[in-house]
Amino acid sequence: MSAGRKSEDLMEQGQPQAVSGRVFSIVIVDDTRPSTLLLKAALGESPNLSVTLFTDPLEAIAWVETHRPDLVITDYVMPDMDGIALARRIRALPHGSAVPIIMATARNEAAVRTLALSAGINEFLGKPVDGTELRARVQNMLHLREQHVQLQEANNRLQALNKMLALEIEQRKILEDELRRLATLDMLTGALTRRRFLELFDQELARRARTASPLCVLMIDLDHFKSINDRFGHGTGDLALSHFSAVCKSCLRSTDHLGRMGGEEFAALLPETNIEDAHVVAERMRRSIAAAKITLDDDQHLTVTVSIGVAECYGYQQPEAILAAADRALYQAKNSGRNRVVRAAPPGTF
Repeated sequence: MSAGRKSEDLMEQGQPQAVSGRVFSIVIVDDTRPSTLLLKAALGESPNLSVTLFTDPLEAIAWVETHRPDLVITDYVMPDMDGIALARRIRALPHGSAVPIIMATARNEAAVRTLALSAGINEFLGKPVDGTELRARVQNMLHLREQHVQLQEANNRLQALNKMLALEIEQRKILEDELRRLATLDMLTGALTRRRFLELFDQELARRARTASPLCVLMIDLDHFKSINDRFGHGTGDLALSHFSAVCKSCLRSTDHLGRMGGEEFAALLPETNIEDAHVVAERMRRSIAAAKITLDDDQHLTVTVSIGVAECYGYQQPEAILAAADRALYQAKNSGRNRVVRAAPPGTF
């Protein structure tokens, strides 16, 4: 016989059945032992039911708290604690709100029913209890209990999935932020890529157009960089570039931007800085780089110098025009002997 056919046959016999096939836990509370046995017998024998009997309501409450049954059937009139007080105590438990409660009582007054409903009683049974009615009501309560359990399990699974999804989203965001950071930074020196530098340049120019604040650019180039590669190798050249970038950053504010424009040529963007202050920054940078020592593997030390061109934004110049002015000043510094700062003249001057 199939499981479905067996379940249908048992339901026809009036025996409570679990929809999922699991064993339901039922608690019966009555102050007399014979009454609890009669109620258990009225439920009938079923492999789907596990019935626990109590004559002491306090013991029943303690058991309900630790075992979390699927249904409680309680008498109303009991000497130490009546069924309504018992229901209130169960409902006060952390999981008590989900446990169905059936109260068996010979008192059918409206006031008693109202009081019982306010205490959380779900169903009533008249005394003496009719077995068929008992099984029907128990079957209904267990079916509702099973639906609640399945809904709770589905909700728990959904919450677990939501947590996993939130964690995955967070991890993906961290990865995307890291990829975005890597895409905007030069891997060797940690300076901004040329593309990112120019994006920020456009933003600063737009802000300058709104606020009329000054804006300056430094074009910075390592002196005799080719000779470093030729003499010590490209590994030392990379070390010199990384060291040079670190010193440059130490001379700039957090609001300034350092970018690698290509090879050994870098640019620094100085918002809200006029040409005089930018010249001071460039000189500080030049002196700091010249004074710093790069330690090589064989305990030798290498020093480098830089030439810097300084240009200020005038009017509505485009980034290319400002960078070109700073670049011309840089080449003047190179042609004048290197290791120096040259300030670009304003447009239209000679």
